[in-house]
Amino acid sequence: MKRFILCLILALPALHTLQGADVAVMVKQHTNHSKFSDRPYGNSDLSYGAFLEIFDGTAGWRLGALYGSDPSGAGEVDSVITPELTLLLQDGIWEAGVSALIDYIDDGNSNGWGDHYYQFQLGLNFPVGKSMSIGGHAFYAFDRFGNLNDFRFNNLDYGLTFRFRF
Repeated sequence: MKRFILCLILALPALHTLQGADVAVMVKQHTNHSKFSDRPYGNSDLSYGAFLEIFDGTAGWRLGALYGSDPSGAGEVDSVITPELTLLLQDGIWEAGVSALIDYIDDGNSNGWGDHYYQFQLGLNFPVGKSMSIGGHAFYAFDRFGNLNDFRFNNLDYGLTFRFRF
């Protein structure tokens, strides 16, 4: 995670050459997903993330990672780093996306990668001046597209995103 943050900081001066590039920070509150028990997160666990977002018109990509310490989900886990690649679509203040994620789990004795999974997101993003916005989003994580018919509102994660344009 330290290397990722260092790379992001070193890349910040180059962002002025990328039209539509944003840096986003996120706080996400997780739930204990009843249909996806392999996730390391439990109810009210928080994770924090940093992302680079590159938009071209109404569509864009988000690349970054979330970090959660001492999650209360399945098993004894000390920390989780979750890299994420998201395809985002924006229309006015509305924002939607689909992500591919994978958890790097450290349980104190061993560490390693979990299985990849996906998430949908839907939310609102409100501009604050010319170079900042604040968004609230709901996220639905799932392990296979065939399991989407098992959707339950109590399995949603929620996030608050702060976006900065350079």
